[in-house]
Amino acid sequence: ILAEASRYYVSARAFEQGNNPQGTFPFDVKVRGVVNTTTPENVAAWVSDALANNRWLVLVFHVIAESGDDAYHTKPATFARMVDAIAAAGIQVKTYDRALRLFGVGVGALIEANDDGGAGIPPGRRLPPVFFPDSS
Repeated sequence: ILAEASRYYVSARAFEQGNNPQGTFPFDVKVRGVVNTTTPENVAAWVSDALANNRWLVLVFHVIAESGDDAYHTKPATFARMVDAIAAAGIQVKTYDRALRLFGVGVGALIEANDDGGAGIPPGRRLPPVFFPDSS
């Protein structure tokens, strides 16, 4: 899977839970999956741990909606409280590509960023379709 992913993307992830240290291998990015039982307090604890250990925290939300047919939805009010907890912690919020440049190994040769946040991706490669709000 890694060989195939590296042909088309500069990064990939499975669904392994955790935070990412400096020097994260760009094809082994760990995430924290948010499900309908995840609380704002859980998110605050993850953020606190990431700050304390200088780790990259990737939060994965699937659906923001009042209800859903599976565990992968977060109610809008709960999502808002999670965002408030992140903001209150003072953690830097970055897009996936910017964080990858800060924490990934060997990614610098693959991604050259403009000051406006654009990325010069080599022909035939692209970033994974993951998007996060950018506070900068």
